[in-house]
Amino acid sequence: VQPPSGGSTACSTTVLWPSPTLINR
Repeated sequence: VQPPSGGSTACSTTVLWPSPTLINR
């Protein structure tokens, strides 16, 4: 399982995969 490349989808999967967008913020 790999982290989502997108950002909108990552927002929902923040618990499973800390999206880079969240880290940037």
